[in-house]
Amino acid sequence: MTEEIQRDLGRVEGEMNALKDLLNEVRSDVKEIKAGFDHMRGGTNVLMGVSAIFGAAVSQVINYFLTHTR
Repeated sequence: MTEEIQRDLGRVEGEMNALKDLLNEVRSDVKEIKAGFDHMRGGTNVLMGVSAIFGAAVSQVINYFLTHTR
C-alpha cells in the first residue's frame, strides 16, 4: 500500500509541475496581450488628438466662409 501511495503522490507531483508550467505560459501570454492593449490605447489617444485638431480646423474654415461670403 505504501508503494501505491508513493506512486500516486509522484503522479500528482508531476501533474502539479505540468500545471505550474502551463500557468507560467499563460502569465507570459497575458503580459503580451496587456502590452498590446497598452500600445493600442496609446495609438488611439494620438488618433483622437489628431481628429480633434482636424475637426477644429475644418470648423474654423467653414465658419470663416459662412461669415465672410455673405
